[in-house]
Amino acid sequence: MRMLLCGEEALGLKGAYEAALAAAGVPGELQVVSSWDEVCDQLQGQDGFAMLSGGASLAAYEEIAALGASSRLSGGVSLALSVQGRLLGLNLFGEAVAAALAETASAEILSGARVVLVGTDCRSCSCVSALAMAGADDVIMVSEDKERAAQVMTKLLEAYSQLAQSVAGIPSGTPGQRSFAEAYAKATFRYAGLGSLGALSAEAVATIDLRGGGCSIVLGGSQAPEVALSEPDSSSEAFLSATGSAAEASDGPLAVPDATLSVAAHFVARQVQSALGIVGEMRDLGPDDLVGPARDALIVRR
Repeated sequence: MRMLLCGEEALGLKGAYEAALAAAGVPGELQVVSSWDEVCDQLQGQDGFAMLSGGASLAAYEEIAALGASSRLSGGVSLALSVQGRLLGLNLFGEAVAAALAETASAEILSGARVVLVGTDCRSCSCVSALAMAGADDVIMVSEDKERAAQVMTKLLEAYSQLAQSVAGIPSGTPGQRSFAEAYAKATFRYAGLGSLGALSAEAVATIDLRGGGCSIVLGGSQAPEVALSEPDSSSEAFLSATGSAAEASDGPLAVPDATLSVAAHFVARQVQSALGIVGEMRDLGPDDLVGPARDALIVRR
């Protein structure tokens, strides 16, 4: 089985990936390649997978026909799988964020929460459905450019609506979580510009800096007393700083200092588990069966 890495950020996790593979009984070194085209060449006619980031992630999204639902919404692929000539693309970043929050804070931290995603890249987008499935009731995407946030969220929700209808009867693969379709029906999805954040007035119960992972997240309890936030300037750093000040003044914030490291650990674990598990499942599927749940992923064709 071919095992590949492509992209600077993926390369930075090479040691963690190889340790996770060894722990799963699959020792070996991941081969580093330089582009999505090279990934395709290496996987042609071979079973295997590639951990992707950066330009390779975006290129894979454009070319792979069968995508996990979160990948379809995010516009990027973190894990590409090849079995018997068929390619499948997943984006597992959002799932890792939800798992890290549950681990470093509490399993209920997302229940009924307001979530502010600072950023509009594919990893921010992958968090939208994942955090709603984990229990968030209000998901707000924020950008320095409000029009950019509007465009990204509108396009994402158009795709989410179509996908939710197509998989409406499929239950959640994770006990205690909403299904993909249920999350779309129950959560509210919005967008805002950074200059509008003062009006949100959400009490920040947790602040997680994920800028290195493509976005920043601020959680606010929807039932918590409102606390006015300081008006940030046009930068995520200023917003996080202002939110932190407001949270400290509320006497009730829940700091999550280890969340960033935990996200990386959960991300690696999910990538490896899915790579090994879904490759095995795909071998048992016919050429027309690659639609529906595979482990916790909902697979859709474009």
